[in-house]
Amino acid sequence: MFERAISEAAKRVLNQEPNAGLALATFWSGYLDATVSHLQLVRVRLLLIPSKRLLDVGVDVESELFKRALRSVPGSGEIWSRYIRFLVCSVHAQSLGRADSAQ
Repeated sequence: MFERAISEAAKRVLNQEPNAGLALATFWSGYLDATVSHLQLVRVRLLLIPSKRLLDVGVDVESELFKRALRSVPGSGEIWSRYIRFLVCSVHAQSLGRADSAQ
């Protein structure tokens, strides 16, 4: 659903239709929200499994999705702020993983 909406909005941006850029950024925000929420739910379920590697599930998917969104709407402050928060959380999680393995 989001992929089609994003594709259609991107076409409208190329045709320079009014408010198409805003619609495109809104669709990307919704797509990111849905994907990140789903991946967080998966990670919570995996907390029951004692493998630290499983907690990294979806990080690559999230990263690629953010990169796609930023290529599509590089002027969206909302998308940039979400991406920066994602990066901060990823680095924090990696540092916690290193600390746990050092013990």
